[in-house]
Amino acid sequence: MRKVLLIALEVSGYRAMPALDGLEAISLVEEAEAPKLLLTGLPLSGLVGLALAKHAIGTGVPVVLYASKPGRVAEAAARSLGVHRLLDKDQLSIEVLAEAMRAAAYAAGMPTDG
Repeated sequence: MRKVLLIALEVSGYRAMPALDGLEAISLVEEAEAPKLLLTGLPLSGLVGLALAKHAIGTGVPVVLYASKPGRVAEAAARSLGVHRLLDKDQLSIEVLAEAMRAAAYAAGMPTDG
């Protein structure tokens, strides 16, 4: 899944900065050139995806989450944190992913030309 997402992002014109786990993702979010958008799954090694999303949103980075069959609890938690989109991992395609990324970027006031 990870490789497919990286390819989809690159095909859509995004520069991906993959992290091996939640702790590495936090350090990427906190770098001087922080990501403009965070895409992460709910289960994430070393840190739950919602905790990472909360941290990223707190630093001003918009978030798109994906999960395998997200339920009402995950949807409510994501909404309460301010997650821009919650995608069903089983329904991901390049088009769906690109649209979610554009929508999150637009919601955060960023240019959406990529």
